[in-house]
Amino acid sequence: MADLKKGAEALTHAQVSRRQVLAGGLAAGAAAFAAAAGARSVKAQDASPTPQPTPALEGDGSFAGVNLQGFSGGYSMNAEHIGLAVWNAQTGGNATFTNVPFTEKPAVLAAMIATADSNWDTIYTSDNFMARFGARILTPVAEWGELDTEDYYPSALSTFTASDGVLRGLPIHYSGFLSAYNRELFEKIGLSEPPKTWDELIDLTPKFKEQGIIPSVQPWLGEGGIFAAFYFMQMYNSLGKPMFSDDRTQLMFDGEEGLRTFQTIERGLKEGFWDPDYNNTKNEHDTFVLFTQGNIAFIIAGEDSVPEGDFIEKFGRMANPGIVDGSTGTVNGSDGLGLSRFSLNQDAGKSYLLTQFSRDVCLQVALSPDRYPPTRTSVLEDPAIQEYDADLTPIWAVQSQGGMNRWGAPYDWNPVFDEVLAKMISGEYDAAAAHQAAIDGVQAVIQEWLLA
Repeated sequence: MADLKKGAEALTHAQVSRRQVLAGGLAAGAAAFAAAAGARSVKAQDASPTPQPTPALEGDGSFAGVNLQGFSGGYSMNAEHIGLAVWNAQTGGNATFTNVPFTEKPAVLAAMIATADSNWDTIYTSDNFMARFGARILTPVAEWGELDTEDYYPSALSTFTASDGVLRGLPIHYSGFLSAYNRELFEKIGLSEPPKTWDELIDLTPKFKEQGIIPSVQPWLGEGGIFAAFYFMQMYNSLGKPMFSDDRTQLMFDGEEGLRTFQTIERGLKEGFWDPDYNNTKNEHDTFVLFTQGNIAFIIAGEDSVPEGDFIEKFGRMANPGIVDGSTGTVNGSDGLGLSRFSLNQDAGKSYLLTQFSRDVCLQVALSPDRYPPTRTSVLEDPAIQEYDADLTPIWAVQSQGGMNRWGAPYDWNPVFDEVLAKMISGEYDAAAAHQAAIDGVQAVIQEWLLA
């Protein structure tokens, strides 16, 4: 992961899709989010860790003159402005959302905690940031006021629960990777759509090869690391067992679920379901480009991965397969907000967040041109959303009930899986050896973190 800084600098000059944002890990995700902030947030303030005031807008006066300072994430800023417009109309309160560059966010958050900095009110959070900082900087959601959190996806509530087991933020959007397939190639082997489990998919490998079709490609060893863990999680999450304890002091993939996931990966590698010529593809964006060339049957893709031209007629999408029948797994890439415990504007901050996360605003956010994926079941089931995103809502409905956690932690455990998968691919490790090496490697990372 030595070239991540260089990669971040390169990404900030390119258009970045939600797919690239979601693919990022603890460090690589920083580059993708930083780029996304610059490319997609048309209403963002200049990237700076210093909040700047703006004039108050008009409203009924209950919070007139209050200008909240929002430590924002960039991609979600347009959604924050939707919530602000409603809150301003109701209360007269205003807010300034400042896009702190993603690579600077950890240092700024750490400084807030160290100095009890009261200059910020609402705080951007994600799975990694919630695990690292949530318990020390964010107030419990239960203290905001009356809010129907039961309407949020269970996996969303898990993601925004801090290391102390307390829900301290909520998601603005809840994106997840899904599966893409070539309808024409599946029809060639007599199927209208792919099966729903990984084993059944791998079973199709000989049929695809007989037709000269590449069954699937996946950048297990993609550039910059993180991909091995990224794909492992998507499979493991379908089994419903946590990978880590809530406080991240213990790993929990050391049981049969972890072994079964490695066994599924081993089988797919040995039988050539994941074509060995493409395990080192640079990233999942390049994998999708290869997929659109027309001779690859199946890939995991971002929800915004949509081809252009004639290929779109062959393009199918579905919820990710599970390891067992009736399950699905993916990883989320959600942005969320919490309230700083150091804020001097607690009442106004709670009022704004209750508005931002109300059902009506969540519906507006999902119907906006950014097409943010819904976070609440009632919004997902709303007829307007069903019509607006007719292709994706059935997939979201399935995946929202499955495991979507990215298992963010205050330490970087991803490189362990890069090494383990490389040795599986080379034949040095079988599934059992890979499982044990992953356990030993991640336990060593946790131990080092605890001692530090």
